[in-house]
Amino acid sequence: EYLALHTLFTYGFDCNSAEIAGQWLDHMTADGIYVANKQAWFLMRDGLLPPQTGSRTHNEHWYGIDAQICTETLGAIAPGLPQTALDLAGRFGRITNDGFAVHAAQFYAVMYADAFFEPNVVELIRRGLEAVPASSRTAAVVSDVLAWYAEDTNDGVLDWRDTRRKLYDSYQGGDSFGRYYNWVESTINVGATVLALLYGRGDFRETVQIAVLAGWDCDCNPATAGGLLGIVHGFSGLPRELTDPLVCGDVYVNVSRPGLPDPS
Repeated sequence: EYLALHTLFTYGFDCNSAEIAGQWLDHMTADGIYVANKQAWFLMRDGLLPPQTGSRTHNEHWYGIDAQICTETLGAIAPGLPQTALDLAGRFGRITNDGFAVHAAQFYAVMYADAFFEPNVVELIRRGLEAVPASSRTAAVVSDVLAWYAEDTNDGVLDWRDTRRKLYDSYQGGDSFGRYYNWVESTINVGATVLALLYGRGDFRETVQIAVLAGWDCDCNPATAGGLLGIVHGFSGLPRELTDPLVCGDVYVNVSRPGLPDPS
């Protein structure tokens, strides 16, 4: 995401595929990237450009989580501008991914853009859902988790683990009909993130904890959910023990993005 921002600052919002690829090759190493990102980087070295580098034809990991964990900031730089966030996430998401995985990136980016003015998590999820194609697998999993959560609220006793079991059964287990790829796929992780946001009910610590415990790509999902609530609450609204440099430290080390300017 730092590289995406650097690209936008360098070339503007109308940056083209060759400029994006040039930034990737100049400022990224194979050591600090994985799955679809890594495949896209190798494809760029072979001369391909986005969106070819993220297409089903060329990138064997097109279905992965990469786009949705690398584009949330594009929503954060478009406060109150969900269409801008949608377009940016679509363009940058297709560097590495295709289909429903790009829709997931757009879903997150729209929520981030709207979070500056809408604090209700359920409403943010609904707005993000409206931004993706109804036929998308991303829309399906978000709709399912919303429905399971609504059912769970009826008895007055919320149980995120029970909803997590339904997510597993429907998108990984016996009811997935063989459509589950692996633990870094887009769909199951979107479901886990939405689950955490719903059951965390706007509380930063609770949301992040559920996202970690839910599993799958459980360092990325808490970051996405926590980032959204960071916008809603602001830095000062986060638990101090998670932000105080005397407790957490305050160290930045660039180990795999050569040539990018260090934050001041």
